[in-house]
Amino acid sequence: MIHKWLNGKISNNIFEHALINMNIVDFFQYSHFINKINVDDFNNLPFHFQIWQKDLEGRYINCNDRLAIDAGFNNKNDIIGLTDLDNKMLLRKCTHNFQRNDQNVITTKQAQFFTEPLYFTNRKKLLALSQKVPLILENKITGSMGFAIIIKTNAIADIFSTLLNFSRPIDYNLTQREMEIVKQLAKGYTAKEIARSLDISSRTVEQHTNSIKIKLGVTRKQQIIDKMISLLSDP
Repeated sequence: MIHKWLNGKISNNIFEHALINMNIVDFFQYSHFINKINVDDFNNLPFHFQIWQKDLEGRYINCNDRLAIDAGFNNKNDIIGLTDLDNKMLLRKCTHNFQRNDQNVITTKQAQFFTEPLYFTNRKKLLALSQKVPLILENKITGSMGFAIIIKTNAIADIFSTLLNFSRPIDYNLTQREMEIVKQLAKGYTAKEIARSLDISSRTVEQHTNSIKIKLGVTRKQQIIDKMISLLSDP
């Protein structure tokens, strides 16, 4: 069902893929729909896509083969019952981050968007654009569910720019300078690199960054991009 809907709407542009799929979470919030999902429908999409369900302890209940292969297993049957800590391909700091984000979704009982860095044991680096929601069965939260589009780390800046061009304005009273800094953060630049690019001091960059975090209601730099993409991709 869903794979037909996706294939009917997706073009060959990876950024359009990402923009379209960030809104699938609206469907995932309904328990009757979650129960009918067949994760195998998501194995042959024309881009790198993962989908999964976990219990309250973080053990995989279900996932598509793409996720299992990315984790170093032959297929999804090999990962059922395991946790992210059993992932053979990713560094521990990534898997701990997954667990923290999963728990946050369960605790807040809200769907959330995350940009999750993927650092592989072979030094390869990618980025997961993830939507995670509470897994609701029979009106009870029984775990978490999510899907992710996997992209190259430098692609997030292009996605962010596309969203800025085509999405509704964000009313968070960000100044022009603060928006410039947000765009630089989306490119992965450090405070020193942003300072050099904008011809201001690193201390000024940090002051602007702190102001942005306060206005967006976040506490970490990475959350700035998460929040902005989530806001921009809302219908």
